[in-house]
Amino acid sequence: AFGGLQGEVLAVTGTNGKSTVVTLLAKMLEADGKKTALAGNIGLPLSAVADRPFDKIVAELSSFQLEETLSFNPHIAAFVNFAPDHLNRHADVEAYYAAKCRLFQNQTRQDFCVIDLDDEGLSCRRLPTYAKLYGFSRTKSLKYGCCVRRGDILFCQKKTAEVEDCRLPGRFGLSDALCAVTLAKLAGCSDEAVRSALRGFSGRPHRLERVREKNGVEIVDDSKATNAAAAVRAAENFQKSVVQILGGSDKGEDFSSFFRELPANVKACVLYGEAVQKLDAAARAAGVKFVSLPDFTAAAETAFSLCAPGEVLLLSPGCASIDQFANFEQRGVRFAEIAQTF
Repeated sequence: AFGGLQGEVLAVTGTNGKSTVVTLLAKMLEADGKKTALAGNIGLPLSAVADRPFDKIVAELSSFQLEETLSFNPHIAAFVNFAPDHLNRHADVEAYYAAKCRLFQNQTRQDFCVIDLDDEGLSCRRLPTYAKLYGFSRTKSLKYGCCVRRGDILFCQKKTAEVEDCRLPGRFGLSDALCAVTLAKLAGCSDEAVRSALRGFSGRPHRLERVREKNGVEIVDDSKATNAAAAVRAAENFQKSVVQILGGSDKGEDFSSFFRELPANVKACVLYGEAVQKLDAAARAAGVKFVSLPDFTAAAETAFSLCAPGEVLLLSPGCASIDQFANFEQRGVRFAEIAQTF
């Protein structure tokens, strides 16, 4: 589709947060009066917007889409973060990383590359690109890119917005927002458009989405967390004790390191689905308190029974959904239905 695109292309890849970043970015561009298309891995194929005039084309791209690209060359491209995923398709982690890096292989010195400077998975690897490098960080002061200082969001050391403008939950929600701000400013967005979009966007469905509160228990749907890194990140967003539902379809990950990295606030895990035996063995070896059940409904009901008032019931499964559901959306919808019966 790339040869038929009419408009400046901004593309985003990464392991977690891609859909959030591109959705927020498109809203910023639209708030700035740009005719914008949002396509790619997010649902609408890029071919559907080819041969149609746009000011900006925002593309979410997966490793599956990138691994055989030859000529694709976005003017502005971002690598949101990187962690092991899709190892049932790619030979190993480095092959998965190489597929992601194809997004940047054709960029020139007139293009822009944006990366997460807080992400350990990216900081230890070389990124092959000739593009001008910009970063985003919650913790570092940056000359080129987006950072936070005393409650302000700065782009190239100039105030663009305030942290309180961001409605995305948790510290990783702020990271996603900083990435979108960096891309939007590189694309020429005004500060007013950036702030307006930040204030009006609280996230996409099934991504740390609060379903309800029952008997003092906060029930949260993070069904989109389909890899171990995303499931760990989700639990880290809460100061409260968490009972976490994990499981589904195995994508070839090593769950032993996952359980070692679980934050201390996860008091118990409820495991289910196709990957349950692998998860069970890893949890047992790590000394994590857990319950194993084959069925999703039973897992959700059991998880709620383990929660005390003031705690969080978190569906952040760390696995794909296709053992018992058509997709992660269907899993999240079913979780919300079950939650209404508690």
